Amino acid sequence: MRHFNDARVAVKHKGLLPIQQQIEEFRSVVTAFLTDATPKVFRIEFDSISLSSLVRSDDVRSSLQAAETAAEAGQFSEALEQAAKAFHLSLRNYRWFETPRLFDPTDAARDLKQRARHDRMASGFSSFARSFEAVAEMGESLGEAITILAHHLDYDGYRYLRTYGPTIYDVEQGGMGAVWTVNLTTDRSIVDRCIAFAVDAALRLEGS
Repeated sequence: MRHFNDARVAVKHKGLLPIQQQIEEFRSVVTAFLTDATPKVFRIEFDSISLSSLVRSDDVRSSLQAAETAAEAGQFSEALEQAAKAFHLSLRNYRWFETPRLFDPTDAARDLKQRARHDRMASGFSSFARSFEAVAEMGESLGEAITILAHHLDYDGYRYLRTYGPTIYDVEQGGMGAVWTVNLTTDRSIVDRCIAFAVDAALRLEGS
């Protein structure tokens, strides 16, 4: 650790960058130190630490941790669904619990979608009503994307979650449902990317 600190001083005060081999050595040393010290100091295993534990919302944190647990067990559909629900909850919490309540670009799109759904049911599921609802859904997705960009969230991570995860919708009494429109991925790195985005989005939206 003293050697690592010497390298930190060299970078910060002298502008001397370590070579790649030294960087790898430092990574190994610091990881070993944290793995050894964490259970002694905090009484938890270092590998069990996750940024998801820093999320304040109980519902969002619960979904994120369920996603991480499912990913570790190879249950990718459950992991992606929980990650998508956590992100949906994060956006819902941010929109509806901020004080004062401000305009959000998804508001108009969501109202349009509800109107389109009502018109579709009232007209007996006509082709025009279905087309109107499809346009409204596109508007809602666009509004959501604007929110992502406005808060400097990981747009590529958002695209991964929307591509490989299910579509989440609200149901009565504050619940959520999921609709799968794509084939489930078997790539663990994709699942991890989606979960990482959901965790980062939750933390950023709570802090904004």
